[in-house]
Amino acid sequence: MTDMIESEVTITLLREIRDEIRTNRTELKAEIVELRTELKTEIGELRSTLEVTNERLAIVERTVNDAATQIVFLGRYINRTDNDIDDLKIRVSKLEAKLPD
Repeated sequence: MTDMIESEVTITLLREIRDEIRTNRTELKAEIVELRTELKTEIGELRSTLEVTNERLAIVERTVNDAATQIVFLGRYINRTDNDIDDLKIRVSKLEAKLPD
């Protein structure tokens, strides 16, 4: 009789363990589905943010390129102006040299 009681207790314990495992598996599956949903939402938001950031970066890039172009033109203008000033200094010096003291 004791063997039968022990056997029934063992079977009962095994069934409880099995049921607990099934419950845990079901809960885990639900949590995994929830996490996947949250991740999809987060990934979508990150993609949107990345798109906005890329658009803003493109604007900054264009602005920097425009500024660099203007700086190059300004540098060329300054060089020409410096050359013109040097030419004027030479011409003024020549004219001053022709003047009587």
